[in-house]
Amino acid sequence: MISWFTRNGIAANLLMGGILLAGIYVAFFKITLEMEPDREWGSVFIEKKYPGATPTDIEREILIPVENALESLNGVKQLNTDAERGEAKIWVEARKGTDLRELKEDIDSLLKTLSNMPAPKEPFRIRIPSQNDRRSVIWVVVSGNLPREELHEVSRQVRNDLLSIDGISKVRAFIPEEHRIAIELNTEKLEAYNLTPDAVANAIRQSSIDLPAGAIDGPTGRLDIRTRGQAYTLEEFAAITVRSSNGSRLTLGEIATTITDADNEGKFISEYNWRPAVRIDVGRTGNENALDIARKVRDYVASSSERFPEGVVLGTHADRAIGLQSRLETMASSLLQGGILVMIVLGLFLRPQLAFWVVVGIPVSFAGGIVVMQLFGISANMMSLFGFIIVIGVVVDDAIVTGESVYTRLQRGTNPLDAAIDGTRAVTVPVTFGILTTIVAFLPLLFFEGMTGNFARQIPFVVAPVLLFSLVESKLILPAHLKHVRIKPERKWNPLTAIQRRAASGLQLLIDKVYHPSLKTAVSHRFATIAVFVCMALLMLGYFAGGRLGYVSIPSIERPEIFATLKLPEHVSEETPRLYAD
Repeated sequence: MISWFTRNGIAANLLMGGILLAGIYVAFFKITLEMEPDREWGSVFIEKKYPGATPTDIEREILIPVENALESLNGVKQLNTDAERGEAKIWVEARKGTDLRELKEDIDSLLKTLSNMPAPKEPFRIRIPSQNDRRSVIWVVVSGNLPREELHEVSRQVRNDLLSIDGISKVRAFIPEEHRIAIELNTEKLEAYNLTPDAVANAIRQSSIDLPAGAIDGPTGRLDIRTRGQAYTLEEFAAITVRSSNGSRLTLGEIATTITDADNEGKFISEYNWRPAVRIDVGRTGNENALDIARKVRDYVASSSERFPEGVVLGTHADRAIGLQSRLETMASSLLQGGILVMIVLGLFLRPQLAFWVVVGIPVSFAGGIVVMQLFGISANMMSLFGFIIVIGVVVDDAIVTGESVYTRLQRGTNPLDAAIDGTRAVTVPVTFGILTTIVAFLPLLFFEGMTGNFARQIPFVVAPVLLFSLVESKLILPAHLKHVRIKPERKWNPLTAIQRRAASGLQLLIDKVYHPSLKTAVSHRFATIAVFVCMALLMLGYFAGGRLGYVSIPSIERPEIFATLKLPEHVSEETPRLYAD
């Protein structure tokens, strides 16, 4: 096969062009760009509302009974609970191999048997966390010194505007759920229309609600569909139909004495630059592009500020696309720098034409790796891009060895075609085993478990295909190009020739004076040589086992934000957290 491709340069060029075109197409139109890889949660999430309850009440009346009930449940590995004002949250971590759907059903059946649970009208909500829960791309912050309800209304408008932008399908506005409407009913009108308070409450529940209506999978991602009928303002509640018959309708506003905004100040405080604010989280679903989403959101914020009432300020925060863009730029920069360095080093000792074709193998190998990534469902995220950065320094090794082998035969006067074929064949076995052993060194990352495993498994799926395509390129494509290399006698002196001669002389001197004597000594005293390296390995192992070398499974990454958590006693005034924040 090596001989056939070397003799048929058109086939080699078609193979190279096909790999490059396929890689470019997948990179620009198919592969998903995101910050973090999809992860396997391995847990079930439980939450329950308890309006007005303090964290102490939540712990005593909900969390402790639920923990006692779930601890003995088959498949439960660990429980993590969180008590917040008015809400209980429980993460049930499953044992390895547990079916999460069955565990969810078991938890649901068990919780239904618990008696004396507070807030019976607020049932337990049980779900298996999805990948979309952590696919946040950028925040939009709506802030301003406005009345709370007016700020919330502007935030809803911003949310709806973002959802109307093509390519954005996941937007969530974090408007405090503590917001309530107080409705006082006129008892005389209730009697006149033969209504009860429960009937009015049921009418409100049925009319003021948002419901999921399924999802549509398309070529660009997943589109969630919802029916939006939730009432927010006093006017919207007043317009709710309580009863309709014969074409006439009775609205809530006709039978209510007052519909007012309940006093919930101090329950939830959200500020941005010392102004009341609402955070809107814009995420991605399916194959949506994080960079495109962030760009569209930034463009919307820049062009929409003047559309809203005076005093409203739109801003962006937690733009995770910046980190992704930085990784892409780092990879491109590393690729460029690596290619230049390879050309310089090879150009010092070999012909520039040979160095050029060795460098060409880098994008070919990367293109092939990108195609395989798509086939395995691996996205372009921080970890997979890090895999590309790792392999940049390794991907040219086989091409360098092959190129040097061919060049050596050219220096001996061998015919260029025969030199390309024989030189490639001569190093096929060692180069192949070198690539395979490098791949094997990364395979243990596939067996990591938990969150670390979700990140570590990205690297082998990048390194292995890139190295395999580099092997294909160095054995089938590179020889077809190296057969055109000619060694011609230099007719006149030039600076490049002088530099090449000095570099070659220095390398040969190093080989003759240092490498050859060292190699001869090591071979002559092979047992002593082995003993020295074994002692070095044991020394390094002891240094690591003794705790002198630090270990971090996932290193911290510098981010442009600073997060602070402040724990305060219950019933503190609204101004207390502001004083600490200032």
